[in-house]
Amino acid sequence: METRDYTPSDFEKLRLWWENHWGAEPSIHVLPRTGVVVSLDGRDIAAAWMYLDDSTPVAFISWVVTNPGNSPLESKRGLEIALKYLVKAGTVTSRQLIIGAAPSGSCSRVFESAGFTPQDSNIEHLTIIT
Repeated sequence: METRDYTPSDFEKLRLWWENHWGAEPSIHVLPRTGVVVSLDGRDIAAAWMYLDDSTPVAFISWVVTNPGNSPLESKRGLEIALKYLVKAGTVTSRQLIIGAAPSGSCSRVFESAGFTPQDSNIEHLTIIT
């Protein structure tokens, strides 16, 4: 699997993924610069973003999404790679706490397998101390 930085030219494709999963997408204007797209054999399979703030040692991962054409295993692996990429980016930028937002169910279980701890329900906010 390969990772690359998200670029605004990816948005239209990812918008369709969000619509397929949740019926709506975030505005392109709310996506932070720190984003990753994961590919398998040249096909994009997952994406995620991380908000970084200069005033605190905290980061926030959100807007995780997978290609609706994936197998369940491809989605799981794509999210795992995206989370590893973003956690590393958070560590490199001296973040002491990374909070993650994920839909309940299989997506939040991928966060947990990456070391995040559930903090609430429905939309789970999960954290990892780095």
